[in-house]
Amino acid sequence: DKLELLFGEKQLLSTYARAYRATGDQRKPSAQHSQCKVERYVSLKDLVDWICGPLAIVWRPYCLINSNCQHYARDLIHFLSQDGAAFAQLLCRDREVVLSAVQCEGQRLCYAHESLQDDRALVMAAVSTDGLALRFAS
Repeated sequence: DKLELLFGEKQLLSTYARAYRATGDQRKPSAQHSQCKVERYVSLKDLVDWICGPLAIVWRPYCLINSNCQHYARDLIHFLSQDGAAFAQLLCRDREVVLSAVQCEGQRLCYAHESLQDDRALVMAAVSTDGLALRFAS
């Protein structure tokens, strides 16, 4: 699955996006896409920081049941909501979430809250998958 981003004037993009993908390929007529209204300003930097930070901590390899595009869309909508920043901070402080993340990719320890970067078991789990993760231990 891929995240497609289109930038431009809303009305023009809305019409275009109903018929075409970001790649320019025509969409299947049966595909239904939901839209959500963003109530706050979100810059491209905010979005990229979230994808590379808090989302990188919790996102796991594709799994039809536990980690699929609907989960990603749900997390994205949550991020775009008013409490997105608070949600991201909660994830970075959740020991089980961080443990799962560093077991997949050790350097994700850099996104964990400072108190978890001092957790010996988490650091060992991170270092066992990537020795360079040690630099993020406090």
